[in-house]
Amino acid sequence: MTGYARVFFQQDENQFLLYALDNEYAFTNEENNFVIRSTNYSDLEIYFSDNDGFDLTYDYVDLSVNPDAVADSDSQLILTKTDELNYSIFSKSQTEVNLELYATSQTGEELEAKSLIQFFDHGTVDDFKTIEGIELGIDNSAKLEKLHGVPLEEDIIISEDRLTERWQYLSQGIGFDVNTTTNIVERIYYYSTLYEDYPTNSPYAISALLKFTMGTVKMKHTTKSYGKKFIKGTISEPTLNEDNEKNLDGVYYYYFENIGTFIYFSDGEETVINQLVVQFISGPEISW
Repeated sequence: MTGYARVFFQQDENQFLLYALDNEYAFTNEENNFVIRSTNYSDLEIYFSDNDGFDLTYDYVDLSVNPDAVADSDSQLILTKTDELNYSIFSKSQTEVNLELYATSQTGEELEAKSLIQFFDHGTVDDFKTIEGIELGIDNSAKLEKLHGVPLEEDIIISEDRLTERWQYLSQGIGFDVNTTTNIVERIYYYSTLYEDYPTNSPYAISALLKFTMGTVKMKHTTKSYGKKFIKGTISEPTLNEDNEKNLDGVYYYYFENIGTFIYFSDGEETVINQLVVQFISGPEISW
């Protein structure tokens, strides 16, 4: 990954309250930094508000005054000041926040700058409509790039029919299928080191109902948690040991309607319960 988007805001060419925000899209429980780019102002004030214009309360931590200061553990929104130019915003819950900056220029002009920041949870909290901050079938590669960054060139895999690109973020253990015609994100992959030599397990819990990350989730949890129609199938048959018995290395899948595909190891298609899930793909059914 080569880095997050930098979002710049400036009222107009005659105003000098200019700042750079790490990202208009961010994840909860991760810092989102912004830097004041100009110094010809005084009396800087920072506010947060919701979409209805109501002020949001937050805990303010000024590390420039007290390097050991910590935020109130009960605060959902935290603003941290490192020095006169550097700040960070931290949200513990998924939300939309309007960031508003007000100051006075050296000539007495009132300056302001505003931006909307959307904080997303990892995994899904809305029944698999939005996963890792991306709404499947709706959001495009531009938002994917802003939220997750640009993958390394060697980590973008083009399908044989050239209809999709797989954007892989291997350090995070996730990947995304992008339609090359529409630029819409169609699928999200949670990887495991146990399958196809991926370097990192996805560390994110898939959902509120399925609080297990890749490499630990078992099929009993998926089959019990979702009352959805499903399709099962075989990706590859198991090998045989020296006693001509099937090993637990066959690869099988369950596709749950409107959720996605759980790929697991087993010795047969019918041996499902308690089998290790090694990849989860959210999105439309895949033809194997």
